[in-house]
Amino acid sequence: MLKVCVVGMGPIGNIHATAYSELPNVKLTAVCDIIQTRADDAALKFEVRSYNDAGVMLTYEKPDVVSICTGGFEYSSDHFEPTIKALDFGAHVLCEKPI
Repeated sequence: MLKVCVVGMGPIGNIHATAYSELPNVKLTAVCDIIQTRADDAALKFEVRSYNDAGVMLTYEKPDVVSICTGGFEYSSDHFEPTIKALDFGAHVLCEKPI
């Protein structure tokens, strides 16, 4: 069973979380967003834990796979930091945007 987390719970992050929650042999364990209410709303929807710090989420959840679905440059979002944190942690990473 692969443990999966999603960072960035806008429209794309919700699509990733939905897909993961429907896959056999995959367990969506947590979602993360810098906007705590967005993370909390997604956590309720998918019945998982919510975080607003990717590093904290990685430490506690120990995922095998992380989807980085943060907003684009136009939203002043950062793909680099959570992607590098997840890679340094040893997770497989799917990043929706170029770094």
